[in-house]
Amino acid sequence: MANLFFTAEYLQWPFGFHLHNPPNVSKMVNPVHTLSAAILAGGRSSRMGRNKALLQLNGRTLIEHVVQAASSVTDSVFLVTNQLDDFAFLKLPMYPDLIPNLGPIGGILTALHHSQTRHCLILACDLPFVTPDALAALVRRTRARERAVVLNVGRGPEPLCGIYPATALAEVQARIDSRELKLQTLLDHLDVDVIDWHQDRDRVLFNINTPDDFKVAEALMCKQPPASGGRPHSP
Repeated sequence: MANLFFTAEYLQWPFGFHLHNPPNVSKMVNPVHTLSAAILAGGRSSRMGRNKALLQLNGRTLIEHVVQAASSVTDSVFLVTNQLDDFAFLKLPMYPDLIPNLGPIGGILTALHHSQTRHCLILACDLPFVTPDALAALVRRTRARERAVVLNVGRGPEPLCGIYPATALAEVQARIDSRELKLQTLLDHLDVDVIDWHQDRDRVLFNINTPDDFKVAEALMCKQPPASGGRPHSP
């Protein structure tokens, strides 16, 4: 990826750094692409005991499955990770957390900061069954709206499978400043459109945190339906 989409100054804040004088969003839009995708791979994988994103499932790492799905809706894919060497083989742009140890909300902050597009698809690295069809549905619902769009498969909105507008950066920073780090709290403060997804809903958002989860994923992979092709128009 090219240069950052803006130059920012930072001030010390309770969690480390605080964005000062955010840019005019109307000037941040890449003239070619309106959607980028950020895959969050900054977790410690403590329950797995090793880097779960690098586990092999059906001949590919978990993160490669997610990269492939993200690439079905945009050519602009990058990683948010603090393990740059581990993911160098993907040959994708990588950015470490701007503020360490915040969890997923810190990953979203970093993703929106580095995104060069009007909207950014945010995906966790441990969703190997997320499908191009599901992501295409998010893109179609987004279009030019300045709102977040997230998927729901019956367990509530999933913040780590959604598209966020660049304008959400200020609200993410506000939640961090207020020490409200739960992603559901973030969604409560954003204008959010929720898509109730029924196709393959038992596994499309199946995420992997433990060795037992991985065993279930291996069994689910044996039942994986063929992925449909085609790319929707970007929002």
